[in-house]
Amino acid sequence: MIEFKVELKWGLIFSLVTIIWMAGEKIIGLHQSYSNWQFLIGIPYTLIFVLGMLEKKRSYYQGSMSFKEGIRFGLILSLIIALLSPFVQFIVLRYVSPDYLSNMINFMVANRRMDQSSAESYFSLGNQIKTSAYINLVMGVLTSAVVALFLRNKKD
Repeated sequence: MIEFKVELKWGLIFSLVTIIWMAGEKIIGLHQSYSNWQFLIGIPYTLIFVLGMLEKKRSYYQGSMSFKEGIRFGLILSLIIALLSPFVQFIVLRYVSPDYLSNMINFMVANRRMDQSSAESYFSLGNQIKTSAYINLVMGVLTSAVVALFLRNKKD
């Protein structure tokens, strides 16, 4: 398990940043209706992958990391994040912003983006937990591939 200490550390940081970010969105009013500004969370998420991979490169690979080693780091980090995401979503949707799902349902129905049944199905706790885990896994793999491409400094 010591081999994955860096990945676990950055997975926990990712989860904490998510909770803090969502609290910030709630405080400034982004959880009352749908907002296109929520995509900005990708900036700290990418930074977490960069900083985590740099730490792994320095501390585990002695400053020399291949693309394959970077991808491996990113896959493990993404898996940890995906495994933690149900807990994060539960905390966010139950304690940080308990009205988020009902607000999204009301907004989507009122603006005719979804019918009531579809909105209730999509904006349910269970679906949000599954979607979050899946998106975090897929986006983590894609992000780690890009980051590994830039941070590699040895051949595979």
